[in-house]
Amino acid sequence: MKIRIFVLAYDDQSRLFAEQWTEGCSWATVIENPSTRYLENQMYSSWLLEHIDQWQRCEYVGTLSWKTPQKIPVPDFEALKTHLELRKPDVVPFFPCHEPILLQGQRHHPLFRELWVGLTRELGIPEEQAIHTAIPLFFCNYWMATPQWMKRYIEFFKKAQRVLDTCESIQEGLWSDSRFEKDISDERCLEIFGKPYYPYHCFLCERLPSLFFTLEGAVVWHPYIKF
Repeated sequence: MKIRIFVLAYDDQSRLFAEQWTEGCSWATVIENPSTRYLENQMYSSWLLEHIDQWQRCEYVGTLSWKTPQKIPVPDFEALKTHLELRKPDVVPFFPCHEPILLQGQRHHPLFRELWVGLTRELGIPEEQAIHTAIPLFFCNYWMATPQWMKRYIEFFKKAQRVLDTCESIQEGLWSDSRFEKDISDERCLEIFGKPYYPYHCFLCERLPSLFFTLEGAVVWHPYIKF
C-alpha cells in the first residue's frame, strides 16, 4: 500500500525540522508551502493538482505540517496499513476532537457561527446541516484520503475559497480579529495577513473537511478516537 503525506513547511528552519523527524519515512514528502491568509489550506487551492503525478496512483494522500510532533503523536503508518486494508476508509483524520464544529469554533472565535453559516449558505448547504452536532470534527489539515476523495475535496475547497474571496456580506467579519493566541510577532502577521492578528480564513477552512466528507457520505475512520 502506497501512502503519500505532504509535510508542509514555510521556511528553511521549519523545513529542516520537518526533514529531521520524517527522516527514513517512505510516506513523507516535505515541501515548502508559502504563507498566505489561508495558511496550510492553500495546498488545496493549487499545489496538489499541479503535482497530481506525485499522488494520484497512491492508495492515500494527505497532509501534515512541520509542527506535527508538537501537536499529536506522529502517525504510525506501517501499523495503520493493516487496518486500512480491512476497513478501506475513504478518509482518515489524525487530529480528531470530541466537540461539535459550531460549539468548538464559537468557543475560540467570537464570530465563528456568523461566518460559518454565511460561508456554508453561499455553498448551498442548509444551516441545519452546517451546524449539525453529529459531525465528527478534526483539525489542522492533518488527514488523508483516497485520491478520488481528495480530488472531490479540492473542488469543494476551491468553491469555498471563491466565496471567502468575493462574498461581500462576510468580508468585514472575515477580516476581523479571530482572537487566536498567536505565537508569531505582529510584524509576521502583517506580512501574511495584512493585519496584526489572525483573521478568520484559515479557521473556517480547516473545519471544512469534517463537514464536506460527512455530508458527502465518505467513510471516515477515526483511528485515534471512539465516538
